[in-house]
Amino acid sequence: MCWAGWGRVLRCAILTAVVFACAVCSADIIYLQGGGVIVGRIVDRDEECLVVLMRGGARVTVSLERVVKVEEGEPEEIYKRKAAHIRSGDADAHFRLGLWCEKVRLLEQARDEFEKALVLDPNHQDARRKLGFLTASEPASPSMGIGEKAVEKVALGGAVEGQRRKELVSAAKVLLRRRRREILRLAGLTLDEATRRIIARWHKRWEKARLAVLHKVFVEKQPASKQELAAVRHAYNCLCIAFSRGLKTLLSMTREEAQKRLSELRRMKKRYEVAVKALKVLGGDVGCDEDVALAEAALLLVSGAERAKELWCRLRGWRLQMLVEVMAERIEEENKAVTWLSREERLLVELINRARRMMGRLPLVVDERLCRAARAHAREMRRLGYFSHISPTEGRATPLDRARMERFHGKVGENIFKGGGPEEALLAWLASDDHSRNMLGGWDPLVAADNESAEITGRCWNVLGVGADEAFVALFGVRKHKGGGYVAPPSCR
Repeated sequence: MCWAGWGRVLRCAILTAVVFACAVCSADIIYLQGGGVIVGRIVDRDEECLVVLMRGGARVTVSLERVVKVEEGEPEEIYKRKAAHIRSGDADAHFRLGLWCEKVRLLEQARDEFEKALVLDPNHQDARRKLGFLTASEPASPSMGIGEKAVEKVALGGAVEGQRRKELVSAAKVLLRRRRREILRLAGLTLDEATRRIIARWHKRWEKARLAVLHKVFVEKQPASKQELAAVRHAYNCLCIAFSRGLKTLLSMTREEAQKRLSELRRMKKRYEVAVKALKVLGGDVGCDEDVALAEAALLLVSGAERAKELWCRLRGWRLQMLVEVMAERIEEENKAVTWLSREERLLVELINRARRMMGRLPLVVDERLCRAARAHAREMRRLGYFSHISPTEGRATPLDRARMERFHGKVGENIFKGGGPEEALLAWLASDDHSRNMLGGWDPLVAADNESAEITGRCWNVLGVGADEAFVALFGVRKHKGGGYVAPPSCR
C-alpha cells in the first residue's frame, strides 16, 4: 500500500506476493561440429537425426552425428543467464559472449558485449576489430619549430605571421588536447575516444528508456511493464560497466588525496586556459571544455567541497550522469556506515536506492528518525493484526503523525508491503504506479539540466526510513540541509 502527501491518504489495493509463471520454451539452440549453430524448436527426433522447426516455418533434418549439444530455451533468455554469470571486469568473457550472440543472430546484444569488452580493456584488439575501431593513437606532438612557448606568446598578444598561422593553430589544438588528457588523468578519468563514443550511445539509449518509464508512471499514471523496466535496467547496467573503469581510481581516493590533486589540477588548468586563449586569438575551434569541468567537479565532490554545485550547469549528457554517479556513491557510502539496520532493512534500502539510480534519481540517505517511525508502525501492524497506513492508535493515525512523534518535521510519504521479502516488496511497488511515484520521487539532475518539464520528478525526497516486522514499511521524507543529508544542486534554468 502507498501513502503520499501531507494529511492525504491514497487508497490502493493490498499488494501481495508476485507470482511468476514460466513460459514454455519455444526454441532450442543446436550446436554443430565445426562451430555451426541452428536456432529452432526440435519437433521430432530418433536414433539418427533431429527435426528442427525454424522460425520461418521451414523444417530442417540434422544428423545426430553432427550435433555437439542442445541448449533449451529462447536465445534471449539464454543470453541473460550467460551475462548474469560473467565476473565483474572480465573483458574476455564479454567478448566471448559477443561471439556467441553473433552465432545465434542476437546482433544488438553482440554489439553490447563487444563494447563492454572494449570499455573494460581499451587495448582489446579483437573487440576493436569487431566494432571497427582502429587502435587509438596519441595526437602528434607540436613540431620543434612551433612548441608550447610559441603558443603562449600568441596568448599573450604576440604577433602572428600569416604563413605560420596554420602551424600555430595545429600546435595549439595539440596542446589543448594534451592538457585536457592531463586534467582528466589527475581525476582518474582516463577515457579514450572509443570509450566516449560507446558511453554516449549507451547513455542515449538509457535516457530514452528511463524517460519513457517516468512519463508513464508520473504523467500517464500507469505502472511500467516488466519489459520496459528490463530495458532501463539493461541500458543502465551497460552504462555502469562503462563508468566503472573511469570512476575506479576517483572513488578510491581519500579526501586528502582528492584535495592534493585538486590543487595540481588548478595549476594545470591555468596552462590549459593559455592554450584556449591562443586558439581563440588564432580563430581556431576550441571545442567542448566539459571534460575539464567534469574533472574539477568530481574532485570537489570527493574532497567534500560544496563548490562542486557551481559546475553542474556546465555539464550535459553522459558527463553529467558520471558526476551524478560520483555523488550517488558518496551517499551509498554514508548509508553503509549505518550499523543499526537489520539485514532485511539494509537489503530493502539497497534495493530501493538501486531502483532509484536505475531511473536517474539520486539515492536516499537513511534517516534514524524515519526508521524509528517505520519500525514502530511495522511492529504495531503485527501486534494489532491489521495492514493499513492508518493506525487505530491515537496520535499515530497517519505516517505524518508517526514521523512527527519522532521529531521529523519534513514532508513524508509511505509504502507498505506484506507477503514476502525485500525483493518481493520492491517488485510489487514497481508494479504499482502509486507506489512507484512514491519511491521514485526526487530531483532529476538530467531533466533539470536540460530545462525540460519537471512533471516527472514527483516529490523531491532525500531521506529514507525503513522498518521490517512481518510487513515492510518504507518512509520517504524531505530533510533540510541543516539537519544533514544532501542538497540537490540548483537547476540550470
